[in-house]
Amino acid sequence: MQERPILSVKNLSTHFRMVEGVVKAVQDVTFDLFRDEVLGIVGETGSGKSVTVKTIAGMVDSPGFIAGGEVLFLTDEFSKSGEKEYVDLAKMPKDNFSRIRGKHIGMIFQDPMTSLDPMYTIGNQMIETIVHHKKTTIEEARERSIKLLEQVGIPKPAERIDDYPFQLSGGQRQRVVIAIALSCDPDILVADEPSTALDVTVQAQILELMKDLQEQFSSGMMFITHDLAVIAEIATKISVMYGSYQMEMAPAKDIFDSPMNPYTFALLECIPRLDIKQDKLLPIPGQPPVMLNPPNLCPFLPRCSRSVDKCYKELPSLEQIKEDHFIRCWNPVASKIKLVKEAGE
Repeated sequence: MQERPILSVKNLSTHFRMVEGVVKAVQDVTFDLFRDEVLGIVGETGSGKSVTVKTIAGMVDSPGFIAGGEVLFLTDEFSKSGEKEYVDLAKMPKDNFSRIRGKHIGMIFQDPMTSLDPMYTIGNQMIETIVHHKKTTIEEARERSIKLLEQVGIPKPAERIDDYPFQLSGGQRQRVVIAIALSCDPDILVADEPSTALDVTVQAQILELMKDLQEQFSSGMMFITHDLAVIAEIATKISVMYGSYQMEMAPAKDIFDSPMNPYTFALLECIPRLDIKQDKLLPIPGQPPVMLNPPNLCPFLPRCSRSVDKCYKELPSLEQIKEDHFIRCWNPVASKIKLVKEAGE
């Protein structure tokens, strides 16, 4: 029997009601996430990537609201039969999310200092999470916390468990946040730019750690970043977002070797690559769109060099063009990157 996705997001849209109008932060996002898979969601600031995962985790509050779509999560948490079944998180009452977030969906945020309470030891914070979701004793939770700290590379975990966050370095604090996210054996890990606040050396260590632990715990992972170099290290599949829409989604290798959406192609031309010949880096002209009452057209249209008449009349939908490769475009790129790479070999 074919494996079912642990998470199936269908045509998800999240908007914010503002005094000036409606901000359409996320529109028509669709993807499946399987166990042992890392979905990288990449895009510029304001593209909608963080709002997408916060919507999935039930963390969008007023004036934000889900304007449409489904977030189907495979779980036995609410099942009377004990069998796993899909529940729609988009329609779930906020109160029920306390049974999902932390236990089934582990969250890792960008800045560990805002994720950890400075008034409590890291041990207290880990133990509280485990006792709440796993219904274990404090002694059992402490023992598991020490083991987790050891797994994430904290030296002398039996001693450091009683430290406060300010007594740890930035990299160590992020390791603690990862340990807390893993403490209840979640089905899904959500990492929202978890390495951005760290220096390059520590960043590489954290990425390697997350990759190893995700495989070890057999969790699905959503990894959000604006950095293509970071996403290349960890993702098995990539969704490229721009102006609240998914522009392209494909296996990571296809995104880097043969991008077909003009935005994805332009994005790759902006970054230095070691695997292909580049005479110069080409910036993308223009500015990102303002998502306050935007026109119902491709958001990349004002900056796109491949626009055709149809682009000014109708928004393209996300269409499958080959196996596991989806794009939103009326005039896709015939992959020049692949041709350049072959010419240099």
